[in-house]
Amino acid sequence: AFTDEERKRELQRLVNVSNIFADISLYDDTGFLMLSTSENHPDTKDYTDNFREAMQLGKISVSRPHRNVGKEGLFLSAYLPVYSQEEFVPRVIRARMSFAAVSELVLGVRTGEVGRTVLLDEAGNLLTSETDGELLEKFDRNWQIEDWQSSPEGVYRTADNSEFLY
Repeated sequence: AFTDEERKRELQRLVNVSNIFADISLYDDTGFLMLSTSENHPDTKDYTDNFREAMQLGKISVSRPHRNVGKEGLFLSAYLPVYSQEEFVPRVIRARMSFAAVSELVLGVRTGEVGRTVLLDEAGNLLTSETDGELLEKFDRNWQIEDWQSSPEGVYRTADNSEFLY
């Protein structure tokens, strides 16, 4: 059996070599943080539906893009149930990843000379933006959630005729 220190060293090694993960944490079956590669971990207990799905159903679950306290940009969290020799162990690993790579890809797509591409969530909130302060803000405060859901993709034109693919 591995000690918590050995587990933490292995998680830190994965963070260091992968260049994908911001941090990796291990939670017990009640959602309490057991160990993390982050020294300043804000979540000592995980109450999310993603955690419950991984713990109760034994399924991998990925969060929606969200902010990480004290960090710029958005992050995704992958929740992975822990298995040992095909047997479920009552633990969940949460691996947090920056959303920056997805954002850079989307922001790099241009439509014509003045248009650009944005990624929105189902409520019309910006998931990609040139500035951090606009993330998770409404793209258009005049459009309601129903407007975005009835037209989940398309071309949006502003009053000055700028075009946005969404």
